[in-house]
Amino acid sequence: MPLDSTQIKLQELERGRIFSNGSALTDALTVLYHQWAYGTRQQTPTLFDVVAVGYAIRPELCPTKPMRLRVEDDGSTVVEAGEPNVQACLKSDSDAFLEFYLERVLAFGRD
Repeated sequence: MPLDSTQIKLQELERGRIFSNGSALTDALTVLYHQWAYGTRQQTPTLFDVVAVGYAIRPELCPTKPMRLRVEDDGSTVVEAGEPNVQACLKSDSDAFLEFYLERVLAFGRD
């Protein structure tokens, strides 16, 4: 999953739903968010790693395309012609991902 395919932002509306939920998980996420926002002076977090984990659980959130990639010594990737050696997710479905994410986060800890 290239960095661009994981750049899903947690916007104010979604943050509000999480912050007002009141479960142990969402309270912890609220505290972590405020620590992050204070430390970075940013308001809208990007869910890079969370998107990759979501893909591991529900691959259809990020359709893949067969490609041939080479990794350079500096860690950058280069697209090459030839037999595909990866299945790359080039664009995630941000609406479906946020629905998937919020459903789980908001339901965690409910009986």
